[in-house]
Amino acid sequence: MKMILSKNHKKLEIGALRGKAAAHLDIARGRYRVLIFGLRRSWEPEYARLLRDRYGVELKPVAGCIVSQGLIWYVDGYDKVSTAAVIRKYGHDIFEESERGARKTWGLRAGAKVTRD
Repeated sequence: MKMILSKNHKKLEIGALRGKAAAHLDIARGRYRVLIFGLRRSWEPEYARLLRDRYGVELKPVAGCIVSQGLIWYVDGYDKVSTAAVIRKYGHDIFEESERGARKTWGLRAGAKVTRD
């Protein structure tokens, strides 16, 4: 069965391909990034710090909560390539590890603030 894609769907796929190409270029230059958008989580600054300081990976916000479909596809394409490259480089999921560390550190800080009040 042949699938007919709409012009809009083709544009979205092109956005994903552009994101993948940009990620390959950044990786070739030794630049490791993960693009993010949406509401920021309370522990995200600590997560970004851990990724940057331990692994040289930049967490880069590209938009807030209002995001176009094209940007979603671009970010998805970019991040598929970049996260796979980082995991290959370090041999394990540094993103999960860093998130656990950030949540723990943030929780300890938040807990300390609550007990002092």
